Amino acid sequence: MPIPSPNLDDRTFQQLLDEAKLIVQQKCPGWTDQSPSDPGMVLLEAFAYLTETMIYRLNLLPDKVFREFLRLIGVKLRPPSAAGVELTMSRARAGDREIAIPRGTQVTITTPGAGQPPVFVTLEPVTIAACRSPSSAPRSSLPRAMGWTWSSAWRPRSLSSASACPP
Repeated sequence: MPIPSPNLDDRTFQQLLDEAKLIVQQKCPGWTDQSPSDPGMVLLEAFAYLTETMIYRLNLLPDKVFREFLRLIGVKLRPPSAAGVELTMSRARAGDREIAIPRGTQVTITTPGAGQPPVFVTLEPVTIAACRSPSSAPRSSLPRAMGWTWSSAWRPRSLSSASACPP
């Protein structure tokens, strides 16, 4: 599903009219009659209406034109690709057997009220070495800071430290 294009200008008729009235007050202090029946105010309202119509049409630009504008200012679009993450897996408690995590294992997170979480798949098998005594291994604070909880007994760390025992 493509990301919807943002409005290039989202000013309304009233905002345009108020801006024009402010400019008139600054540039023409002698213009004191700003009632709706004043011919100058009628012209301001007509131009505000026409400008709002042009803004509406501008916001309807097709994606092809929008991409061309981005290209003109130097933005290079990349093709879509799958999201990736580096996972670290470790034991929840000490054990005397290796744990093999096969290629294709699905890993996800659960966040309360966040909708459907992303699912990541491991690209290579990982083995977590046996561990009899706890050691001090650095823990990742990012998931905890963001309020994430992991849906399995594994804790996030880099694959290179997969042999670390739980602290």
